[in-house]
Amino acid sequence: MNDSLNLKGDMDWVDCIIFLMYAQAHTTDWDLTKNEGKVINDKADNLVSTLASWEEISYSKEDVKDKMAKVFDYYSKSLAKGEDQIGYDMTFCVNHIKNLSWFNPKFAQTLVNWFTELAEADGVNENEKFNLKKLAEDFGAESPF
Repeated sequence: MNDSLNLKGDMDWVDCIIFLMYAQAHTTDWDLTKNEGKVINDKADNLVSTLASWEEISYSKEDVKDKMAKVFDYYSKSLAKGEDQIGYDMTFCVNHIKNLSWFNPKFAQTLVNWFTELAEADGVNENEKFNLKKLAEDFGAESPF
């Protein structure tokens, strides 16, 4: 069976973005709210749709759900190993995304804007501001704060 959406393989760029969203939403206040989950789901749908269009394949809401479940499982395992592991995995994901041949300033800013939208889903706290500034710096994008 073809796994063009990488529902079972190693972490890809889409997985990394979703992972960073889970990490940003959860580790800044140790709560993953319903509103944050909705934003992550919306962005995951957008990402899977993009990936499917590049691969010239169709996708379903079930594919989005499976992609999110794969990443949430990875996130949960990372979280169980502790904050150092979460930090390592976040750094891995940021570097993986930045090293994509097509990564550019416009995409970087789009990601920072998405993460800002995620932070605003439950009210922006100081930890989120700090993480957003760091993420913007890491991606070479403009910080929202």
